[in-house]
Amino acid sequence: MIYDLLDTYRKNDDGDRMAIESYSLKDGLYFRLDTSNNEVDELLLNKDVLRDGKLYNWFRKAEYYSRLIEMNKPVDSKKQIHSNNIYSIFIKHDTLILDGTVSPKFIESIDRYFYTLENPKSDEKSDNLLAKYYLPENNKETIQRNKQYVLSKIDWLVDRVLSYNFKTNIYIKIFFNASIEEYKNESIRYLIPKIFNNNNYNIETNGTIYGLSNNNMGLNAKKPYLEHKTTNYKVPFRITLDDALEVKSLFEWLESQSENNKPVHYGYIPISSEDQFSFSSKITDETNSHYIHLEKGIKSIVDDYDFLPGITDKIEPFQLNNYLCLPDFNEEYITSRKTLESKVDDLLYNKNLIKNYNIDKPKIRADFSSRHVDLLNMSKIAMHNYFCKCDDSSIRSCIDRISLALIKESLFICSYKILEKSSVASAINLRLSMLKYFRIGGKEGMGDIVRGLSQIMKEKIIDNKTDEYKQCDSDSEFYFSSGQLTRYLISCSQAERVNYNIIDPILNARDSRKIKNEVMKLIDKYSHALSTKSSRLNNLISMVMGYEPESPDKVLHDIFLAGFASKNLIYYKEKEESKNEKNNE
Repeated sequence: MIYDLLDTYRKNDDGDRMAIESYSLKDGLYFRLDTSNNEVDELLLNKDVLRDGKLYNWFRKAEYYSRLIEMNKPVDSKKQIHSNNIYSIFIKHDTLILDGTVSPKFIESIDRYFYTLENPKSDEKSDNLLAKYYLPENNKETIQRNKQYVLSKIDWLVDRVLSYNFKTNIYIKIFFNASIEEYKNESIRYLIPKIFNNNNYNIETNGTIYGLSNNNMGLNAKKPYLEHKTTNYKVPFRITLDDALEVKSLFEWLESQSENNKPVHYGYIPISSEDQFSFSSKITDETNSHYIHLEKGIKSIVDDYDFLPGITDKIEPFQLNNYLCLPDFNEEYITSRKTLESKVDDLLYNKNLIKNYNIDKPKIRADFSSRHVDLLNMSKIAMHNYFCKCDDSSIRSCIDRISLALIKESLFICSYKILEKSSVASAINLRLSMLKYFRIGGKEGMGDIVRGLSQIMKEKIIDNKTDEYKQCDSDSEFYFSSGQLTRYLISCSQAERVNYNIIDPILNARDSRKIKNEVMKLIDKYSHALSTKSSRLNNLISMVMGYEPESPDKVLHDIFLAGFASKNLIYYKEKEESKNEKNNE
């Protein structure tokens, strides 16, 4: 993965330039001291300050070359000073000031910091690494001059910081007015001995030193289990010193990526003929791309990577149909992968899919139960592979089972009495459309069957005014009628809050006999509220109880749900249809 990304990154020739240009200074108080003329440049950065200008850009470059590679590899052994070279001093407010005056801790830290810079630890491995770079000798005169100059400015520094009356423990960052090239040299002097994860794993072959990458790899005394114990090699892979420096720049560039002033944690790096290295959360049409997800923390890692050839946001047209004939439902013709992803996220996952792709433990919410979370965890990789990596193999194998289970769970926690106007009913339309789109065997035509049933049932239950009881002519009519009847019976409840959990036995039924038994229980339960004079109710009861399915063990749960969530025919008002027909003319 690292070499794949580096191959593309190197096409830009200057990794530091890209990393610096995308780097943004954090809030804090910045000073640039000039020992030759005693002048001071000062910059306070907060949310109201524009990150731009000549002085800002100088501080940005100087800070980039002054940062620690990580807090576990400091210059100051007590980690009070967080910079890495003789031209910079990064401290927190409370390290400088105690009770309105200079803190003794600050003076101790300055002495310790500059002593370490003047007398760096020497060992064979570090010396071998530094020998590869022809750096000028450590300038002890400059080290002492900078140290004494800072100590001489202590009272002034304290007064300036106190004048701002900071309420938080912000960073105070002090720089000396030196060339950026000098900052870069001192940065290399710090980095080279520390650029690898652990120098104990370094080897030299044909004059080239290879070591364990410090990025995307943790192998130290606290994680001995990552070491390969049963092979001739102890570490997964090694990279050269130059590669390690470029990988550092690459990861710094990745960490600083943002869109609309918000950090980007995942996205695509196109591999284009123009050699443009960019990072976007959107799929670029018809191009080869690296896909990465960056887990940002104390130490950022790429926890998901894929090379994706020829990916595109365009999909074969997806028709979102109103199979249930729901009021106010907009049928859509979708050609964008991201648009379809948004629909699935909204209707099936109650907007909990996209934001939890890379979350190990999604949270239970009022509209997202523990069962929802389980279903999300079972399906999010398949969804992510399709919507983010353009791979439909996994979603085809799970969309039937997962979408049905999600709809059932959403129904059980739904309390909306007008179910045909709820997201549950819309989700059934989406499910039936997806079964057709992904050609799920045996079910791809289910939506078209449902669409025709509404009119058939209306003709039998409402339009036909004869006294004779109606009968079902197919298993589909039986299950649709069962859904309609069950929904009506539940509506007879006097409870303030509707409880759809009561149909759980029906949705788990494995044969039609079980469904009939459960419907009969509901009839008995709400018999006091039923009108024996209602021809529509009597017709539905007759159709459900008087029909024996041809395949009693093949329960059509989709058609039952469609009947359950559709507008109930018992409450159907003919004047509404006349009004709708008039509006459509």
